[in-house]
Parts: sequence; structure tokens; C-alpha cells
Amino acid sequence: MVVSSVKNYQTLNSGSAYYNLKNKTTQKQQEFSASEQLTDKKHVKRGAFLGSALGVATATALISKRQGYSLNPVKILTSKLKNWAIFNIDPKTKVHYDTAEILTLGVASVAGGFAGGAIVDDKKNIKAKARESLNQLVGNILIPICAIGGTGLVYSDMKLKSGKSIQKIVTNAMPQLSGTNKAVKIINGMIKAVPTLAVTAGALFTGIVTGNKVSNFINEKIYKKEVERDIKATDFAPHLDDVCLAASIMAPESKFWSAIARFVPVVLTVPGYEAGSAVEKSA
Repeated sequence: MVVSSVKNYQTLNSGSAYYNLKNKTTQKQQEFSASEQLTDKKHVKRGAFLGSALGVATATALISKRQGYSLNPVKILTSKLKNWAIFNIDPKTKVHYDTAEILTLGVASVAGGFAGGAIVDDKKNIKAKARESLNQLVGNILIPICAIGGTGLVYSDMKLKSGKSIQKIVTNAMPQLSGTNKAVKIINGMIKAVPTLAVTAGALFTGIVTGNKVSNFINEKIYKKEVERDIKATDFAPHLDDVCLAASIMAPESKFWSAIARFVPVVLTVPGYEAGSAVEKSA
């Protein structure tokens, strides 16, 4: 009887520990980028995702058309897959995702996600979705993207009196290994990329920290809700859209970075999904 009681206690205790660990893990996952609590209702998640995906798809189509791509289904289906707007990685003919395009995609994502989540969720969660929409638009999209876009404008686009950009001057000043074999070329390319990666990381860090503080401040003023959440290392995980933008701006002639930049529309469905999935903590 005593043994049975001990086993039952161990089972309950183990289950309790697992439950607490699962809750903590879920909470940490929600803190990766979202400031609000996210729903556990599948139909709301689906609504938020579909709304965000539709918004991003619409914006992507309009951006592609504005840059010379046809939206005619017949022309699209009769073209080679590698020539489609969303797959083309040729630096000369690809769809360019610069600051204006990224902001357009971000706004479309959040608007679509908010609408999709709000339609299928309880009305009591509308304010939570609005707060998270503001957090995403200001903290995760507008300020970080403008920080990277502004840095790219100065670092890689602005020409000095010599006719070269700061990026070109710094890149050419990097030491290089002697030799012409493939391994040496790869290493030299990586060495030349170091300054650009450092500048990008600095701009991204500044944008995320500033965006977090500004969005918290605005939410406190609008909703009279104190925000105590600070920047964590995990907050940098969801900013793949900023990395893609940096790749598009800092290395526009690189096929490798052009390929990475193709994921911009995909990763930008995340802010909208989180905006539409937000719920009040009491829900």
C-alpha cells in the first residue's frame, strides 16, 4: 500500500513537473516575438494564418506587377519556373525587396492577420490583437526595417567623391589570400563579406532594441497598459525578414543573397499570424 502510494505520488509529481515545463516552454516560444499571449484555438490560428498569407500574397503580386512581371495566369504557367517572380534569383531581373516593398508586405501581413483572426475569434480579444498589431508594425517591422534601409542607403548606395560607396571601399580594403583555386576564392569572398555582415548586425540590433522600446511606449500611452517586457536574446529569432532585407540591400548583385531574399514574403507572414492570434491573458 505504501509502495503504491509512493508510485502514485511520483506519477503525479512527474506529471506536474512535465506540465510546468511545457507551460514554461510554451511561454518562452510566445515571447520570441509576440508581446501578447497567443491563442491555443486552432480555428483562430488558421484564420490568422490564412489572413496573413492572403495579405502577403496580394502585396507580392502587386509588387511583382509594378516591377514588370505579368500576372496573366497563362503567361505564368507557360514560363519556366526559375523565371517566375517569386523564384527568380537573377540579380538583374529579380523582384527587388527594398525598404518600401518590405513595409508594404509587412503592413499587408499584419492587416490580413488581424482581420483573419478577428473574424473567427471572440470580440473580447480585439484589443489584444490591436496591441499586438501595433507591436509588430512598429517594433518588428517599421523601425527595424527603416534602420536597415537607412544603413543600406548610407553604406552601400551613397556614392562618395571617389565615385565609390563606403561598402565598396571597405570591401576592397579587406586582406585577401593569394591563389586562384576554388577554396581560396570562397575564403576571400567570406572575408570581404565580414564588414557588411557586421554593419547589418549593428543596424538590426539597433532597430530591434529601439523598436521594442517605442512600441512599448506607444502601447502604454494608447491602452494605458504597462509593459514590462524587456529585450531578450530570443527576440532576435523572428527577424528573418530584416536579414532578408539586408541581404537584398547590402549585396544586390549576389545570387546567394538574392536566393535568400526570396524568402521575404514567407517570413513576413509571421507578424500577421501573431497579430491575429493574440488574445487577452484572461481568455
